[in-house]
Parts: sequence; structure tokens; C-alpha cells
Amino acid sequence: MERPTGLPVDFFAYAVIFGALAWFTWNGFLAGLLAPVLLFRGGGDLERTIEEDRTRRLPAGERAVHAFKGIVYGVVLVHSPGY
Repeated sequence: MERPTGLPVDFFAYAVIFGALAWFTWNGFLAGLLAPVLLFRGGGDLERTIEEDRTRRLPAGERAVHAFKGIVYGVVLVHSPGY
């Protein structure tokens, strides 16, 4: 099976995002910098999910995990600074 590309970058990006959310208050200009990063990451996840649905059949448990990740990500976006 071919290894997906970009995965370590995704993990690093999420580590930076959630680490920064935990340790810093993102107000004003900094919130404006963080918002596009969160939206970009969400778009990348959505793109990979759509591609995966087109190329292979997913077990019910894996599909549930993807749905849960989407819901949690939405909650993070709603509760992030600037909203």
C-alpha cells in the first residue's frame, strides 16, 4: 500500500495549532493569522476524505471516526478566537 504524502506535515501543523491554542491568547491580529490556517487545514482534511471515499470502501468504524473528527474540528473553529 502506498504511504500518503503530507501526513507528517499535517501532524506537525495540528501540534502547532493546538499547542498554540493551549498556551497563548489569540486576539486581534494574531487571531486573523490563525483563522486562515485552521480553515486551510480543514479544507485539506475534507479533500482527503472525499478522495478516500472515491477510491476505497471504508469500514463503518472508520467512517464514524472521520465524522467525529469533523464535528470536533467544527467545535474548535466555533470556539476559536474571533468568532
